[in-house]
Amino acid sequence: MDMQVTTKNFLELIDEIGPSFAERSKENSETDNFIHENTKYLKRLKFYSAMVPVELGGGGVSHSEMCAIIQKLGRYCPSTALTFSMHQHIIAANRWNHNKGNAGKAMLEMIAAAGDQYEPAAKHQTRHQDSAPAIFTPRRRPQGRL
Repeated sequence: MDMQVTTKNFLELIDEIGPSFAERSKENSETDNFIHENTKYLKRLKFYSAMVPVELGGGGVSHSEMCAIIQKLGRYCPSTALTFSMHQHIIAANRWNHNKGNAGKAMLEMIAAAGDQYEPAAKHQTRHQDSAPAIFTPRRRPQGRL
């Protein structure tokens, strides 16, 4: 990343882009449209890679810091915050697994490297164990009843 990314940077960015998100939120609600434009802004500003560890090319914000980012984003556009948070769950699971020595590193590196070209979709999933989202590649089968 070109700049030192901190939670404060992301929170300040939300204050800058939030009013336009709120306007589009109302329009999208009235016309029953998806929040594509807001997603483009978040990608351009590297929000999607914010929780990827710094050593893998991301912003390195913690889980609790990401929660604060999502909460503030939700004040302007709840739909954007919900959509964004769903993708952060996948990133968080991969980060947790990577930190525990399991699969996840390749997904995190891909997200960080993609930048504003990142497309959060299933088409990026492959059969290679370290490339698939870690939540879909359990290490062992659960024992007993679920």
